[in-house]
Amino acid sequence: MVARLPALTRRSFAVVAAVALLVLAGQAAAQWAHARQAASNRGVDELARHRLLSGRLVRASLVASRDDLPPAVAEAARRELVATELALDSLHHARRDAIDSHEAPLVAACERLRQAAAIVAAPALPVAERAAALPVMLDAEREVVHLVTAEQRTLADHADARMATLRRLEIAFTVLVLATLVVGGFVVVRPATRASERLMGALLASRVRLQAAHADVMREREFATSLVHSASDAMFAFDGALRITAWNPAMERWTGLARDAALGRRPEDIEAELDWGAAGRPYARALAGETVQVHERPGRASAASPIHYFDASCVPLCGADGRITGGLVSVRDVTARVLAAEQVRRSEARFHALFDQAPLGIVLLDDAGTVVDANPAFGRLVGRSPAELRGSAGGDLVSDEDRAAVREPLRELREGRRASVTVEQRFVRPDGESVWASLTVRRVDVLGAGATLMGMAQDVTSRRELEARLSHQAFHDPLTGLANRSRLRERLDAALAAPGRRADGVALVYVDLDDFKKVNDSLGHAAGDQLLRVVAERLLSATRGSDTVARLGGDEFAILLDNVRVDQDVLVVAERVGKAMRAPFQLEGKEVFVGASVGIARGSADAEHAAGADELLRNADVAMYVAKRGGKGRHAIYAREMNADALDRLELEADMRHALDRDELLLHYQPIVDLTDGRVLGVEALVRWHHPRRGLLLPGAFVPLAEETGLITPIGRWVLAEACRQGVAWMQRRAGTAPLTLSVNVSPRQLQHGAIVEDVASALRTTGFPPALLLLELTEGIFMHSDDSTLEVLQALKALGVRLGIDDFGTGYASLRYLQRFPVDVLKIDKTFVDGLALAEEQGDSGEVALARAIVALGDTLSLRTMAEGVEATPQWEQLRRLGCTIGQGHLFGRALPPDEVAAFLELDAEPRLRLLPASAVGNAA
Repeated sequence: MVARLPALTRRSFAVVAAVALLVLAGQAAAQWAHARQAASNRGVDELARHRLLSGRLVRASLVASRDDLPPAVAEAARRELVATELALDSLHHARRDAIDSHEAPLVAACERLRQAAAIVAAPALPVAERAAALPVMLDAEREVVHLVTAEQRTLADHADARMATLRRLEIAFTVLVLATLVVGGFVVVRPATRASERLMGALLASRVRLQAAHADVMREREFATSLVHSASDAMFAFDGALRITAWNPAMERWTGLARDAALGRRPEDIEAELDWGAAGRPYARALAGETVQVHERPGRASAASPIHYFDASCVPLCGADGRITGGLVSVRDVTARVLAAEQVRRSEARFHALFDQAPLGIVLLDDAGTVVDANPAFGRLVGRSPAELRGSAGGDLVSDEDRAAVREPLRELREGRRASVTVEQRFVRPDGESVWASLTVRRVDVLGAGATLMGMAQDVTSRRELEARLSHQAFHDPLTGLANRSRLRERLDAALAAPGRRADGVALVYVDLDDFKKVNDSLGHAAGDQLLRVVAERLLSATRGSDTVARLGGDEFAILLDNVRVDQDVLVVAERVGKAMRAPFQLEGKEVFVGASVGIARGSADAEHAAGADELLRNADVAMYVAKRGGKGRHAIYAREMNADALDRLELEADMRHALDRDELLLHYQPIVDLTDGRVLGVEALVRWHHPRRGLLLPGAFVPLAEETGLITPIGRWVLAEACRQGVAWMQRRAGTAPLTLSVNVSPRQLQHGAIVEDVASALRTTGFPPALLLLELTEGIFMHSDDSTLEVLQALKALGVRLGIDDFGTGYASLRYLQRFPVDVLKIDKTFVDGLALAEEQGDSGEVALARAIVALGDTLSLRTMAEGVEATPQWEQLRRLGCTIGQGHLFGRALPPDEVAAFLELDAEPRLRLLPASAVGNAA
């Protein structure tokens, strides 16, 4: 035995060595299993992270691509996008040594996904380019999901294969160890007992490690299963018999079908519908090894559910032996993405529709001022097509003077110091025509294609032309084209304030036409307007080109003279103006003579008494009135003493405005008699003013001023009412006698306003005076103006029952047409013709008699009564009776008397008859 000990030892050693080798091999296999399992776990983690980061990258890109997000949300989306890209870079960097031929497509898909996401989220890129990158990004994401799923499935299959290999190794090691121990038991039982025990201990430890490795593999499988169950994508698996073997919670949420109710059923039996395209459902193709993917296909959970859009894939599943055992279907709801893409498309379509069809001109520019695009309205505005405008310099479209004016505001806009720029400038068309436009330029950084500025232009040429016309009208008289009062005053201020120029070198010539009112009344306003235009032309011809000729209003003109040295310089101009006005005017085929009264005022060299523009105008006006009062066609140079006269007129006007309130007006009445027997037929009411300081004023002292100021209207209203009241009082005292007619003068201003009808009606209604006894006397000029409104007023007066008479007949430009047209009852022969009758009696001149006879004959022919006024001598009375004129008034029969004296004169108790004086006493009676 001793001899056999070394051999036993060697055999024991050999047995122990064999067992040890087997144990080491088992440990190496276990370590290998642990290493491979750890690598698989890392691979699964990295693949899951790949998928998670890809989804985050797509979501962040879609959010960042929206233009309607608040700035804070958009900024958060961009930060999320950058963080996700950095995480993907880190992941790829960590796996760059582990990338093999299987993982290279995943890295390439991730790179395409990143590039497409960067384009979609880039706000500076054109909307079209970003929209084109959107499907590329989504395809890349789907490819990443597909590759991750396939890689996870491959890792799971490898884990199963390793588990099977580990189990076989475990069995093989166990059998070898037992065999070795059996051999050792026969060879070296006792000596190898302890070694066997140690070997069994190692074997048991190896088994424990193998079990731990198996547990790791199972945990990996459970992790993959939990990953599928926790995925947001709806998934289900089916076997070769097309029976559902897996159904994740997302699938339950989409279809509303629980997992237990779905397992074992066929996919065709599920109510949920998904449009897989023209090839139909892909389950059989998946079993044949084909992978099917569809994108943005419609589907719904049930027939009553709304349509959604999905990305779906159907891939085959392989067993451990590599054979296809079934398939896996993954469905992702992309309705939000589809709707967002559709919204983007519609927004772009709306933008382009508005851009192309907007009536407002729109142009897109880059920072260099180059036109990126323009709509048709802008092209029409500048006379170029949008294609011609693209690439051209925006500054070339603007006039040179306007280009310099907008250069600085546009620079401030580009630098962010201004939010917008609004200017009015001229665009120059290719044919050289300039078009005014209101241009508003704003900075907009989301236009794409390099455009950073958007300009909106509106054609304002018509408005600018209207403003120019209005500006011209504001400073020029529309009738004559001369400067108006505002422009004259402006130039007068400039002339007086000019540095180095003496004030007495400035002179103002004030021109007022004589007898212009007579032309207006006789020939009409159209002829008056024509006369004013001709006068303007003559004034321009009579002055220098440097002089300013202005129309101040009505028939008043002014001439501003500069560089005047002495009064004679101004007098020369005044004489030329007078000569120009004395030449006859041809108006409507008639030769008309109109003179001019001229007032002259010069600036003062004395700084203490220097006159401003207003004072110089006032002084020239005062001088003109002095010239007019001296006789027609005269001129006068202003002197300070003339102000007293002007102040007198102002005071008289001021007092006249209070005359009615203070009851200062009164009426005197002049008898109107029958020339055949001296019987009093009526009276004419004549207004007087009992001035508190000036005493009793006759009409000539204040009526012309009342006409000018318009105060004649309230005065005439009072005269009507007071005369009718007095007439009624006389009628009541003279009951039973022949009624007396009442004549009242009516001013042209009263007739123009049309209120005369109401005034007469009110006076008759209030007093009860009979309308048939009221005779309204109107000047001949009113009847000469053939105006429908005037005719309507006269007809309305006739409708009240009153009579109408023409006062001072024969002094105007009368015609039979006017007498036939207007409802006239009485012709009143002017005093000038009656005065001529006395001259004819003394000198034997039959011309004046013929004129008076023609008027009386005209009245007889037209069935109008004729009345003579101003009868002051017996020969005149006798001539009138011989001519057939039966009614008259004048100092021969009686002066105008106060109401009380008229009552006594009429001898109320008997029919009044005048006791005429003998011819020798006529002078005393006048």
